[in-house]
Amino acid sequence: MKRPLRNARTAALVVGVSGALFASSACDPEMPDDQIMSQFYGVTVCPKGPVLEGIDISHWQGSIDWAKVKAGGKHFAIMKATEGTGYTDPTFKGHWGAAKANGVVRGAYHFFRANIDPVQQADHFLSVAGAPGAGDLPLVADVETADGQSGAVISQRVLAFLVRLEQKSGRVPMIYTSPGFFGGTMGNPKGFEKYHLWVAHWQVNCPNVPGSWTNWPFWQYTSKGTVPGIAGNVDLDRFNGSLNDLMTFAGNGPCKPNCGGKVCGPDGCNGSCGACAMGKTCTSGQCVCAPACMGKMCGDNGCGGSCGMCGANQSCANGQCVNGCKPDCTGKACGPDGCNGSCGACAMGESCQDGQCAGGCQPDCAGRVCGDDGCTGTCGACGPNLNCANGKCVAGACTPNCTNRLCGSDGCSGRCGTPCTVGKACDESGHCVPSLVGDGGASPDAAGGPPGDATGGCTCAMGAGARGADPSSPWRGTLLVALVIALRRRGARLRRQA
Repeated sequence: MKRPLRNARTAALVVGVSGALFASSACDPEMPDDQIMSQFYGVTVCPKGPVLEGIDISHWQGSIDWAKVKAGGKHFAIMKATEGTGYTDPTFKGHWGAAKANGVVRGAYHFFRANIDPVQQADHFLSVAGAPGAGDLPLVADVETADGQSGAVISQRVLAFLVRLEQKSGRVPMIYTSPGFFGGTMGNPKGFEKYHLWVAHWQVNCPNVPGSWTNWPFWQYTSKGTVPGIAGNVDLDRFNGSLNDLMTFAGNGPCKPNCGGKVCGPDGCNGSCGACAMGKTCTSGQCVCAPACMGKMCGDNGCGGSCGMCGANQSCANGQCVNGCKPDCTGKACGPDGCNGSCGACAMGESCQDGQCAGGCQPDCAGRVCGDDGCTGTCGACGPNLNCANGKCVAGACTPNCTNRLCGSDGCSGRCGTPCTVGKACDESGHCVPSLVGDGGASPDAAGGPPGDATGGCTCAMGAGARGADPSSPWRGTLLVALVIALRRRGARLRRQA
C-alpha cells in the first residue's frame, strides 16, 4: 500500500497525548501517525483458527518471480490497479495474470482519493480490473488518506464508491483501512458493517477492529516483510481461515482436490494424490523408476539407462571407470566376468544361475501371458470371464485341444498329459524330447533305426532307459525281444564250450 500521509489533524492529536502512552513497542520513529493512533481505537480481535499468509503489492515491488512467491508459502496477493480517475499501475496487468498462473489467489485494490468524484473513481477502477471472477477476491477500496476532506465527507464518498463497485461487479467489495484512520480521522462512521474489512495494524500480536466490525477476514501486519521472488520490503498479510475458507471467500467454493491422471504428488489442496513405492520417484504425477547412480560413474542405473560412459581404453568395473579391466571368473562357469566379457556359456537346456550352469527344463513364456510354460509351471493366469488361448487372455470359452499331444499346453489354461521327466522338455508338437543330447543318448540313427540297432551309434542296456529315452517309445518292445534272443544265444554258446 502507499504509505498513509501524515496530516495536521493527526499530528495535533499525537502532540496532545502524553508521551508515556507511546512507550509501547508499537511506537516506531518510522511508523505512520494512523498506525500510532490505531492502538487507541477499536477492539482487539485474534484469530480463533488457522490463518494463511499472503502479500499486497504495487509497482514499488517491480518484477516478481511468482513461482518463488507461491513456493514461499504465500497463498494470496492483492495488487494495486488504479488510483483516482487517471492513474493505472503499470505492473498490474502482468502481475494479475502471473499470480493466477502460479496458483496464487489474486485480488485488486484502488487507492481512493477523497477529493475526487467517487463514482468516476469506481468506473475507472472497474475499467482496468474488471469484475472479479470465480476464484478472485472481492475488489478493494484502499482508504488511508484524507486529501484535506473532513471525516464526514470522506465517509460519504467512500460509501458511494463501495455501492458503485457492488452494483457493477455483483460482489460485496472490501475496504482497507487502519483503526487509527477509520476511528480517528473518519470518526468511526456507521454503515460500513456489510463490507469486508481488511485491517492495517502493524507491530501487534492481534489487530484492533474499528467501527462496528466484530471480525476481520484480512490483516496487514507489517510493511517490512521479505518474500522469496521479491526484491526489497513488501507488505505481509494474513487471511483469517483455512485454504477452503479462502477459496470460498474468493467465490470458488471449497478447494476441490484434483488428481485426474495422477497417482502421486500434490492434489492442489494441500493434500496428496498418493506416494510412490521405494525405488520410485514422482514425476509429473506418475511414479517412475528412480535411477540409482549414487557413487557410480558408469554401468546400469537400475532403470534401463546408464550412469555414464567410460572414456577410450577404459572399462566399467563395479560402477567405476578403470584403465583396463581384469576379468574375474573365480568359481564361475558362466555369466559376466566383471568387465565386458563372459565367463562362459551354458549348454542347450541349461541356464546360468549365480555363475553356474544349472540343468533342467527352461520355462519359455516368450509372447505368452498365460498357460503352460513348457516345464511344470505357468506363464500367468487370466482374470474373471477370460480364458487362455494360445498364450493370450481372451473373452469367452476356450476349447482344450490335446490331439496327438502327450505334454505341454492344451491351448487354453491347462496342459496335456503329464510333465516330462527330468532331463526332458516338451517340444512344440507336444512330445517329450531330450533337453540335452550326449553320450549314451537315445537319438535314432540316420537310417531311422531304433536305439540299440546294429546300424545305430549307441547301445542301451536293458532298463537303463538311455538318458532322454521315452519309456512309451514304440522301440521298447523291439529292444526287449532282441535282448532276450541275444541272451539265449550266449547261453547256448557257453553250454557247447562246457
